[in-house]
Amino acid sequence: MTTAPLFALAEQVGIVPAYHDFDGREHVAGRETVEALLTAMGFATDEASVRDLIAAHDAEQAARYVPPDIVITAETATELPLMRPADQLAADMDEEAKVDLICEDGRTLSCGLGSTPAGVMIRLPELPIGYHRLTHGGFDSLVISAPTIAPALHDLTGMKRGWGVMASLYGLRSSRNAGLGDFADLADFARAAANEGAAFIGLNPVHALGTSADHHSPYSPSHRGFLNSRLIAVDQVPEVIASQNAQRLLQTSEPVLENLRNSDLIQHADVTQVKSDILRAAFDDFDQEPADGPRHCAFSAYMREGGATLRHFCIFETISEHHGSDWLAWPEAFQDAGSQATQSFAETHDRDVRFHAYLQWIAETQLAKAQDTATSAGMSLGLYLDLAVGVRPCGAETWAGERVFARGVSLGAPPDAFSSTGQIWQLAPFNPATLKGARYRPFIDTIRTLLCHAGMIRIDHAIGLMRCFWIPDRAASARVPGAYVTYPFDVLLAILRVEAQRANALIIAEDLGLVPANLREALGDAGLYRCSVMQFERSHEDVYRAPSAYPKRALASFATHDTPTVAGFWHGRDIDERTRVGDLVGDAIEHQRATRRHHCHQLAEMAGLSDGPHSDNDVCMAVHTALADCSSDLVAVQFDDIICTHMQPNLPGTTHEYPNWQLKYDTDVASLTDDARLKGTGAIMRNAGRCKRVLG
Repeated sequence: MTTAPLFALAEQVGIVPAYHDFDGREHVAGRETVEALLTAMGFATDEASVRDLIAAHDAEQAARYVPPDIVITAETATELPLMRPADQLAADMDEEAKVDLICEDGRTLSCGLGSTPAGVMIRLPELPIGYHRLTHGGFDSLVISAPTIAPALHDLTGMKRGWGVMASLYGLRSSRNAGLGDFADLADFARAAANEGAAFIGLNPVHALGTSADHHSPYSPSHRGFLNSRLIAVDQVPEVIASQNAQRLLQTSEPVLENLRNSDLIQHADVTQVKSDILRAAFDDFDQEPADGPRHCAFSAYMREGGATLRHFCIFETISEHHGSDWLAWPEAFQDAGSQATQSFAETHDRDVRFHAYLQWIAETQLAKAQDTATSAGMSLGLYLDLAVGVRPCGAETWAGERVFARGVSLGAPPDAFSSTGQIWQLAPFNPATLKGARYRPFIDTIRTLLCHAGMIRIDHAIGLMRCFWIPDRAASARVPGAYVTYPFDVLLAILRVEAQRANALIIAEDLGLVPANLREALGDAGLYRCSVMQFERSHEDVYRAPSAYPKRALASFATHDTPTVAGFWHGRDIDERTRVGDLVGDAIEHQRATRRHHCHQLAEMAGLSDGPHSDNDVCMAVHTALADCSSDLVAVQFDDIICTHMQPNLPGTTHEYPNWQLKYDTDVASLTDDARLKGTGAIMRNAGRCKRVLG
């Protein structure tokens, strides 16, 4: 087979022919890479199939009057140019022909056709914000009627500046939790931060990890449409309180729970087992109660509203308890969510399926309560939730919706300033071709679900709205390099604007790493907030930028969960850890230490630290003061830096070599109301720059 048709198809479906890495070197997508990525999208790569696919695509493009996806400005009449020249339309229609527009609310409108100096146009009426459908000539088009810009902080709150605290929910300590921070701890944490003027509490993803999964990275979820039931505060569940069996288990488990609370690291598997036993005992008693009770009615309503999506997730959870968390290793009959075998299994295990629905009901109820607590305590935005960039290839979301995910590839990143060897994240990406065919409903639902209980959300690796780096699964053995795949950027941005407007929420776009040209400008034009991380805010001459030069429409912070804390940065703890695990060797170690000394000297100058030894608290407070004077609308302070933690939550590139996602804070949430460190940080944020004028 000649490669020309293969590469033509690749470019047609969005595989980028070449890219330049962080050092400016060009990488060309070779035949093996192209074949692997086309296969992952579901396309055959033999010559006859490739030619047929190209011909079918060209034929559709030639026959269409309008594109399949149309973005327009809400509440504004629009003239939409046709894709076919006027002389080709003469045989099919005249200027009086009508086009049907089916609105999101079910109304059907007729749109006229007319001639203008620019050609034949479809005249669309003023449309409300939402998703509509245009039908003409045997084709459908999705019409996204979006605001021109997403809401801004001042639009929603009247504030010119807002600050908040970023925390690892799982790491919160309390005398009542099960050795892992939970939603009740979150509510207590929010009250304490709100007392100091914080506008939001930011969290790592709280997506479902999977009941049977033995990992605990919040960025490797099983399903982003559901919650991590391990975060349920079991002692706050009404059915646990009312159940004698659950109370008995809670009491007999107290010695185990006490050990779990006192452990320096989170024992995820043990916590999960204890919680599951208690919650199942409570559900078993609840399940025997009259079905017309108020709690039963509320639960039944939740299951009805969740529909097939909830049921599929709960069936997955139930099957995983019998066959493991990787559905690709299940008996073949269960690998299809719609198979008769799967449905029969679900009917046989109906009680277990309902138990998993019950866990989601409780988790969502408690998360909603935490958001209500935060806003009632005075937070203008409340919870700030994180959307993971992808899902586990073997998890619930790919099982139930595998047709919208690519198979046999992982999301990742080529070598850049953050990782000199590149990254493979073991996450399945959306397949742009099938996502388009599903009218982007999976993406819309994911965003909408996250916004239900949040005033802000963060899009992890927002570069993925424009393009994602796909790495074939066989890359490790055959060394097949990855390549970029483009996504319908304008469409996804429009969806984000629609959902943000409907939810009255802010959208933060994590724009770190190897960023395509004009991406940041486009994100800003759409009203999304960028991320300004002080550790990375350096010029080409490797000099720290003054915080006053940070973008206005941005969230400023010193660190992220993947980078050193302030104290860790100051002492080079991350360099120590990377040396210990073998990531740094030889001359690279001293080079990193010398570079860090240089950066710390610059940081001290920028933060106004005098010469001489400084306590960790002095350094952290100085950095917070510099952050508070930045020009960005939003400032986030890591709780790790409020309490001067040395170790970062996650050390990229490691799995078992470092206690990723297992670290606990050394402070009980009950003591935060009187914590001098939190009070000091709050005072800095309230009294700096514009914050003083607006919030003081």
